[in-house]
Amino acid sequence: MSRGGFTLIELIVVVAVIAILSVTAYSYYQDSIESARFNVVRQNRALTQDALGRYFQSNLSYPTDLHALTPTYLSQSVEELLIVPLGSASIEVQIPDTYNPSTNPMQHTGGFAWVPITSTQKGQIRAVRVKYGAGSYIE
Repeated sequence: MSRGGFTLIELIVVVAVIAILSVTAYSYYQDSIESARFNVVRQNRALTQDALGRYFQSNLSYPTDLHALTPTYLSQSVEELLIVPLGSASIEVQIPDTYNPSTNPMQHTGGFAWVPITSTQKGQIRAVRVKYGAGSYIE
């Protein structure tokens, strides 16, 4: 007498195929989430650069502190925009390598240096980048 149904071998094969497909789909999902986080930070960095430009247009000088951009030019703090999406990262700012507060920012002839953002950093902030991992940057 023949019974309908699946054998144990058939069920094991089906479960194995589903497991392989699940692992593959999960790895693609993880990669897409990480890629989305980096894209959010790239977009937010572009917003911050735009806010720096608008600050300059309004004040005819660049800010010496990124908190000056909030809330007039940015709705959230720069830390919330650039660090929170990645979880762990640091912000670096581009400032003139020689600080002279009396110098017109449009006439600066020296070079520029990238420095970590600190409360003691001096100089008008020209650009922002995000450092993550082992020396990788989002610029």
